[in-house]
Amino acid sequence: MRNILILLVGLCPLCFGAAGAALADRATIVLVLEPQKSSGRNWDIGRGADPIICLKAGCYVSRGLGKKAKYYSGRRVFFPGIRAKACRNSLGCVYRNVALPDGEAYVQPVDLDGIEHDFLERRPIRLDESCISVNSRIRCAKGVFAADYSMWVIPEEMAEAAGRKALDFALYKGLHDSKRAYIHYFLRDQRAKLPRTVRRFYRLLTGERLPWRCVRQTELITEAFFVSEIERSDDRKAALLYRKLLDTRSIAEFAQFTEYQPAMFWRLHNAINLLTKYVSAKSVETMDTAEGIELIERNQKPVLRVGWATKSRARAVIDSCIQSRTF
Repeated sequence: MRNILILLVGLCPLCFGAAGAALADRATIVLVLEPQKSSGRNWDIGRGADPIICLKAGCYVSRGLGKKAKYYSGRRVFFPGIRAKACRNSLGCVYRNVALPDGEAYVQPVDLDGIEHDFLERRPIRLDESCISVNSRIRCAKGVFAADYSMWVIPEEMAEAAGRKALDFALYKGLHDSKRAYIHYFLRDQRAKLPRTVRRFYRLLTGERLPWRCVRQTELITEAFFVSEIERSDDRKAALLYRKLLDTRSIAEFAQFTEYQPAMFWRLHNAINLLTKYVSAKSVETMDTAEGIELIERNQKPVLRVGWATKSRARAVIDSCIQSRTF
């Protein structure tokens, strides 16, 4: 009977939302939104948001720290009259007893609005087995962090055993500390890796291995984000941001700066991740157009397609450094 039920759920997950949930991992999801949207606008004119969370087969509406979140299959949650219940006008929310499908699931927070809902970034999640509970405090090592929100995916058994006080701590203190630690780690880790990433990028475009004295130049590393067209060539504010990351002695000092300017951190975060994706390419193709750079997949291998003028700019940057000891 169990095998038959699994087969039916696989054929039609929307038809068997409740049954599928019985076979899945259970999680308590702690969600904290940023004080402002990444666009700079307020949530619902400063009153807070009305957040729910959606997975592939349906959505969950919180009913508070001590009750199971209410599940709506498909898109029923967006029908008129349905509200965010315990999370109305709030920037933080806890969703109890959320069913996660086997393997990797995707979650998307949504800010419910009367007319036009705000769909936030969709991210992959897994049950976080690193979570621990000590003295009514839960801490998890593998948070989900995006420009508009932070999230922990806590095993439901742990959340139940830890109690409401521990969930309250996670919501108002633990997740905030976890995000701060992530920002420090990302900045420290990527500042150390950027020279190798940039060296790989220029080698892909020119076929030449750069001397380390060039790769360690702040100007050359910064220029990679313009050559790659991740940043506009006329955006000097971006140049100052990369220089600040590379030249600031203390990562803690730079991280503190991004806490007050979160849009700056996410700009760096997304740009560095995109450049890292580019250098994952196994080969390079020259495009017919002058400008442009894109990562595609061919024969299950990543291929970087680059405009001929983009390659020429990369060559000019390299030549400038090799010919002069002061790039």
